[in-house]
Amino acid sequence: MLAAALTEVLNVFPLLMRRLGIDKELLWLLMAIVIGKIVGSLFHWIIFVDII
Repeated sequence: MLAAALTEVLNVFPLLMRRLGIDKELLWLLMAIVIGKIVGSLFHWIIFVDII
């Protein structure tokens, strides 16, 4: 179910970017989303997870 939702979101990005006329920036947008997810996960793990 999660994979299907992710596929739908990734299918919408190119169409939306073409309509807005910013299809050259699609890579930067996807990289920003991915890096934001990684940084957010690391922040959550470092701050809120008790290792001991």
